[in-house]
Amino acid sequence: MMVEMPQELIQSTLSGFQIDLDLQSISRIRERLEAIGKNREIKQHNIKAVSKNLERQLEISRSSVQAFESSPSRAEHASTILAMDRDKFSLAKNINDLESSIHTLDTTYSRLKEELEELESDDIMKDSHEMTDDSILLRLKIYRTLGIDLHEDEAGNYVKAIIRIRDSSSIFNTYIE
Repeated sequence: MMVEMPQELIQSTLSGFQIDLDLQSISRIRERLEAIGKNREIKQHNIKAVSKNLERQLEISRSSVQAFESSPSRAEHASTILAMDRDKFSLAKNINDLESSIHTLDTTYSRLKEELEELESDDIMKDSHEMTDDSILLRLKIYRTLGIDLHEDEAGNYVKAIIRIRDSSSIFNTYIE
């Protein structure tokens, strides 16, 4: 009986326990743990994505701050623009002056071109004869101011020069061959 008794005792004890409710509770707990784990993984994934976005924004902000810090200040920028404006106006003035010079040179060129055409159209032989007469008259005037008088013979050639020295009132006659 003793042998039967422990078996019956275990059976009666087992039948006295109702584990179905406990098993259902355990399965509900397991399902909730799985749902909580999935939610936690989703939240972690979302938090990592937000963290990466924030890191990118931080890097962009840092680079923009560095760019701002390395850029020239407003005063430097204004002085640079002012210097560039001065250079621009100086260049504009130089260009204007050069255009004026070009216009003047064009006018001079046109005038010289007209004179050249006029000189080319004149009779050279006529001018050379007049220039020879002018050069002879000029030489005679120079000689007279120096105190030298030239005398011609009947053929028109100069044969005699009378030289007067004004300081000593001397006169010299020289024959030219």
